[in-house]
Amino acid sequence: MPQQNTQQMLFLQPQQPTAAVYPAQTIYQPQQQPPYILQPTVPQTRTEERPNNYVNLHPTLINTSNAANTAPNPTTTIAGGINRPAGRKQFTNGVNVNERRTNANSSIINKPHVATSSASTNQRQKKVPAEPGSWQIPPAAQQQLSAVQQRQSQQIETLELRIAENVYDTEAWLSLLDEVKNKGDQNKIRETFRNFTDKFPTVSRQWIEYINFELSQDDKNKVQELYPNSFRCAVSVDLAKHYIENVRNQVETSDPPEPDPIGNIISIYKYALNHVGLDIESGVIWQDYLNFLNSIEPMDNILNELRDAYKQALKIPLNNIEEIWKSYKKNEKKVSLPNQQPIKKQQYDRISTVVKDLRRFTDKINKNIIPTPLKWTKSETEQKHYVEKWVEWEKSNPLRLESVDLSKRIIYAYKKAMMYMRYYPKIWHDAAEYLVSIRDEDWTSIKNKKVEAKALFGSLIGKEFKETKEEIAVNLLNTAIEIIPDSLMVNLRYAELKEHLNQNSYRHRDSNPDAFQEAFCENFKTYESLLAIMDKKYEKIEQDMQAEVDALIKRHDVKETENTTYEDGETRELKRKKQIGLKNELLEVEERKKRQLDKIVSAGGIIWINLISFVRRVKGLEEARKLFYEKAVLSRLCTYNVYAEFALMNSKFARKYIKNAHSTYGAGPDNDNSPAGDDMKIFKLGLDRKELAENPNYIAEYLKFFIIKNDHINIHSVFEKYIQLIPSDQSKILWDIYCPYVYKYCTLFKIRNIEERRRQIYPQESSIKRFADRFGLPDTSLLKNEIGSQFDHVMVPATKTPTVLRNKKETREPAAPERLALLKSVSQETFIRPKMQSSWLLYDQTEAEKEQPTVGSVSGAPPEKIARHLATLTPVSNYKGPIINPAALMNVIVKNNNILVPSVRDRSPARTEGRSRTRQTETFGKQRGGAPKRRRRDYDGEDDDSSDRGKCSIILL
Repeated sequence: MPQQNTQQMLFLQPQQPTAAVYPAQTIYQPQQQPPYILQPTVPQTRTEERPNNYVNLHPTLINTSNAANTAPNPTTTIAGGINRPAGRKQFTNGVNVNERRTNANSSIINKPHVATSSASTNQRQKKVPAEPGSWQIPPAAQQQLSAVQQRQSQQIETLELRIAENVYDTEAWLSLLDEVKNKGDQNKIRETFRNFTDKFPTVSRQWIEYINFELSQDDKNKVQELYPNSFRCAVSVDLAKHYIENVRNQVETSDPPEPDPIGNIISIYKYALNHVGLDIESGVIWQDYLNFLNSIEPMDNILNELRDAYKQALKIPLNNIEEIWKSYKKNEKKVSLPNQQPIKKQQYDRISTVVKDLRRFTDKINKNIIPTPLKWTKSETEQKHYVEKWVEWEKSNPLRLESVDLSKRIIYAYKKAMMYMRYYPKIWHDAAEYLVSIRDEDWTSIKNKKVEAKALFGSLIGKEFKETKEEIAVNLLNTAIEIIPDSLMVNLRYAELKEHLNQNSYRHRDSNPDAFQEAFCENFKTYESLLAIMDKKYEKIEQDMQAEVDALIKRHDVKETENTTYEDGETRELKRKKQIGLKNELLEVEERKKRQLDKIVSAGGIIWINLISFVRRVKGLEEARKLFYEKAVLSRLCTYNVYAEFALMNSKFARKYIKNAHSTYGAGPDNDNSPAGDDMKIFKLGLDRKELAENPNYIAEYLKFFIIKNDHINIHSVFEKYIQLIPSDQSKILWDIYCPYVYKYCTLFKIRNIEERRRQIYPQESSIKRFADRFGLPDTSLLKNEIGSQFDHVMVPATKTPTVLRNKKETREPAAPERLALLKSVSQETFIRPKMQSSWLLYDQTEAEKEQPTVGSVSGAPPEKIARHLATLTPVSNYKGPIINPAALMNVIVKNNNILVPSVRDRSPARTEGRSRTRQTETFGKQRGGAPKRRRRDYDGEDDDSSDRGKCSIILL
């Protein structure tokens, strides 16, 4: 599987392995062999249930023995609330913790520590039998095992192909992790975990599984590398609890014991709390920390740590704030100083209220989400809503904190927000904006506490933390660009801040040209890379749409035969539906392609405008003009806005930057070297492109330019020219620009003329609105007082001409369901259409026959059975089936039933005497495609041929 590129998160970037996972900090100066006395306490029962991914995690301890050969042990809880493997000796400062439990009633435990060598420890370990050799496995079992391994390999290959097609397929990633773990290939497991954490570095659950895997391999160096990297990427309480549990177990079970175990354990808790201590869910860690400090003999240094821990914990809105308050009240006398005022209950009450308010947002945020590029589903929209509400709530300072503490909480909220909405550009942009807006004195206070600042900002700062807040913001936006490289908001804000930081290099361009060129190229590369990304997206959309069109044509596979005369109606109708469906789908694909390309092109226009402005600010108008003529106008991402903005820019700065001739890029039409001539050249250069010449927005910018220039002649000429070329439904923007100019600066005759023309073109437009525009009343409240509150955009309803029937007697009633889909012709040469105006020619009846009602006659009632059947049928207007060829239908009926259809002959009295004859004419639609006409056949029947006439009557029915 290809190695994924490492992407940074917020303040988080994997670094090289450090010397130690938890550098021991000097909390106090211990004496020579200090007599630490651990005072046991009864474990407190937790009211908050730990998540499943924390309860079930009991990784093997980092020990010199092989962790793979150690069977998992049940866990028990000791003071401090941390799970410990039962049955294992645990030493804290030379004291066996297991023995300490049995002597819980004694006040002081002072048992000597008996050191055990690693050799004796290994002898006591249970030996695990070796795996059987291949010759010991039965052939059938070996074949079954090979089949299972083969299926696993195929499944892994399938999942890797899915990931290669879509790297954000989280379901495939999780399934791949499960498969490689089941297969048991250690190198493949490590590689898969590394690829997953590189692509999704903010998912704490997979970090914990990765660390557990390395713990099972007894690779301490790898674990020491993973813990700092995971903390830089995933701001997670579960990860912090996992870190505390494993590293504290290592300290307590070290053999020989460490020289300062209590100091190391305090450092472990502080390291974790510096990263997640402000989280509402970190109360369990604070409680464990306080329980641990309370379990130690109350020496001065320990009491100072306990006092500071209570003071900090009771300032943070935690889920278990009530338990911490009870613990404080229980130990208030021990931690209070004579000259220090205790924590008031009002502070606890305020924090309790704030916790309930904060949980309105945090409880509704999905914290187990694997972030992927946004598709703006309902869940993603809700996630964005609650994350933004949370950040706004923090900025309102409901805790009434000082500005420094408030800044820390807001920065932490942005860190969590960027975890949950990793691909949302606005979060990154707002975080950078807030960093820049921090007051200088607050920023100095934050920098002075380097340990907390390192945990808060991570890889955004160096070891010495000499960066300014602007540089931190630039580093943050640079991380965002690696995650969402096509974001305009992030890239443009980054380029602006980077230009601000390089101002010194730009000012001293003459004294230090190398630094100037380096800074310029760095800024220029940002815009250039963004344009390249947009150009690739443009090509990809075209390729994808072309592939979709080819797939549609191949799927439909519509083939027109040379002669479709003898095809039945159902087949022809199916072909016609296929052609209509294909055309509709192709139109839909074309419209979707146009919408997507318009977005890309619009983004490209914004980038070009900002790039040209940057070059003009740094290198002058001459370089900007060179960039426009040599590159911008040749790009397919150059929109009409680029022409209009550059023309205005040239008009404003031409006289300032270019004192002499316009050199290479300044000559206007007809060698006009004036700045105005160059402006005209820019606009006319855009008009040479057909898509811009027909764009009403570009013509509107052209018209605005002449209004700014006060060029009266060109204003009227441009308007009158393009008002005739652009349809009226698109040219309204030109009227909205031109009419106010006419109202203010033209004669009354011109005003009334333009009013009448506009009224004729847009009869549905409100006359009140035109009145307000004409007399210059932007404040419509004056007119509202006179005509009422319905002034805003009053529109006269458009009158529709009623649809009249062909007989012009009355308007059409509500029609039955339309059959346009069936009647619409796709290819007149291919499909036959009956002549609807043709009618059946019934035979002429005798006087005797007319007196008797015939079957199907309008005057007489049909037989009872036929009438009952007709009553069950749906109305004819509801029929939407295929159009049947009547000639083919009649031929089938006549042929299959041996019916002889009489023809029409001249009736003479001589021939009608004494007998009854039936004559009827078949008139069928003329067959297209050269089909011969059907001849009339005469039939002279006998006197008893009335049954044949009955059959003909049934056919007519």
